[in-house]
Amino acid sequence: LGVYRPEGSDSVISTNSGGVLWPEVSGTDGTTRRMVTTDLGTFRWAGLTQPAGLAMYPVATSGAFPNRMEARGTLDSQGIAGRYIGQAAEASDAVLATQQGRIGVQLESDGRFTASANDVMEPNQYLDSTFLTDVQNRRQRVLEALFTNETWTHSLDQPQLLLWVNDWNYGFDFGDDLQRQGDTLVTVPLQLTRPPSNTEILVPAPLLSYSTCPPPDGSSPSGFWDDERREWQERSSPSITWLNVHIPKSLLPLQASKLQIEIMVSGLMGQIEVMGLKDGSIVSVEKVTDPVGKLVFEIVDPGVLTVSDSGELTIGLSAGVQPEAAANAASSNSASGTTGTQNSKSPANYWRVQSMALQLWAVTTESAERTNE
Repeated sequence: LGVYRPEGSDSVISTNSGGVLWPEVSGTDGTTRRMVTTDLGTFRWAGLTQPAGLAMYPVATSGAFPNRMEARGTLDSQGIAGRYIGQAAEASDAVLATQQGRIGVQLESDGRFTASANDVMEPNQYLDSTFLTDVQNRRQRVLEALFTNETWTHSLDQPQLLLWVNDWNYGFDFGDDLQRQGDTLVTVPLQLTRPPSNTEILVPAPLLSYSTCPPPDGSSPSGFWDDERREWQERSSPSITWLNVHIPKSLLPLQASKLQIEIMVSGLMGQIEVMGLKDGSIVSVEKVTDPVGKLVFEIVDPGVLTVSDSGELTIGLSAGVQPEAAANAASSNSASGTTGTQNSKSPANYWRVQSMALQLWAVTTESAERTNE
């Protein structure tokens, strides 16, 4: 908590709601300060003066609410729809966050909310607003600090509804001559439930994770996606990576109808190809030569969109100029009089996939157990 005073004050810091508050005591050697507890959850600081200017107090507190705060949602043809039970009327700038990304949330005063796939945020976007107020700028800086912290991001093992609430009472009293201001960021786990069978759904990018898998042809792995660091690696030579796309188990079983892959590339990549598996064989979906910036690929072949019982869909990415293409270019250069010595002195062309986002269109199906009944 931050407390600003133009002048110092002898006002007592106290609480009757429990919790812990530790003041800054540097520069006050020789002064006795005591935390006096008078009842369960009730204490005050004695011998402690509040300094002039801005003072920051680390606090930890807990409390009970008449209505439990919770968020429940399901998927439809637009994205996520659900209901938040809590102080919805006082909340603003709501965001749905996962380890893979963020979605802007439209929150109604009665607690109903939607998180449309059209509102998925860019990697460097933290609020669903074009023009930010001073308050939103401050909120964005806080969110940026959180999402650039790997420890905090890895803690998002399930979707979280993030809400900004004004005038949140922490239960600490710093005196009667102060006015409470500021925001509190509240995080509420989202309980995702499966929609009824035969429902068309759109799974937005933040709900789809991916990880490397062994090449289906048995070749040696040479991928350029790092699972541990969750980042794409820079390369200067051709590379192929195979990925398992993980669909939330709470949505299974389902039949995928379309997978959209949005890739941002940089550098002189030469070419990029999206591949899939059909009846156990590798098939090419689409290839782009000399890719630049943002690319969008779509897989609509039902045979390639097979989802395993564990909710995995396999795709492959091949990037960089393949050896045979480089050999053809060298032959062309030789025919035109360009020497190999000149080519050998050329610097390596580095390239990288900057980001990849996925969206999945699907229809929920009956489970095998229920079908056999």
